[in-house]
Amino acid sequence: MPGAGPMDNHPEVPAPLQWPRFIYRPNDALPPLAWCAELRRGESDVIVNHGPLVETSEQGFFEGVWDGPFAEFGFGSASAVMGSGGCRDGPQARFVAPSHTYESLVSLSLGNRLLVSNSIAFALAAAGDGPDLRYPFYHRDLLQLQRRGITGDNPAAIPT
Repeated sequence: MPGAGPMDNHPEVPAPLQWPRFIYRPNDALPPLAWCAELRRGESDVIVNHGPLVETSEQGFFEGVWDGPFAEFGFGSASAVMGSGGCRDGPQARFVAPSHTYESLVSLSLGNRLLVSNSIAFALAAAGDGPDLRYPFYHRDLLQLQRRGITGDNPAAIPT
């Protein structure tokens, strides 16, 4: 066939997906600045339920401030972050915690679902779970996590 070249035998390569794709579900009944993201294995959508004052864009979402221009929405590479959120990092979602240890992110792995939140109460409620009311050491455990900071080798776990 005239004009047939080596590329003519290959189907057209689709454009790369812009994923993860953040899908926002604002809820004024939630506390301001609260958010909980849900990821599912094999899916590119990240569902973000959030309260008022969480800033959102195609690139991600954030509550707080960082050392950089707001228009660039570059909190993921900022040196100082006072707040938390999630952003695209190539083909992955990256979640960003504050630069200090007085606040943290919590994640819950539930089979093919992963919940990430800036509120342990929000994450537990989204999972349909809650604290074990017979367990008396939550205060101690959470204080140890705060004191440990980001230096721990193993993920922390608390009973629910």
